[in-house]
Amino acid sequence: SWYTQAYDSFPITAVEALEYSSNAYMVQT
Repeated sequence: SWYTQAYDSFPITAVEALEYSSNAYMVQT
C-alpha cells in the first residue's frame, strides 16, 4: 500500500484499512 509507504511514521488509520481492503479486493478479482 502506498499509504503505509508515504505515512510510515503514522499509525494505521481507517483510510489505510479501506485502502488495504480495496487493494485486496482488486487482487482477488
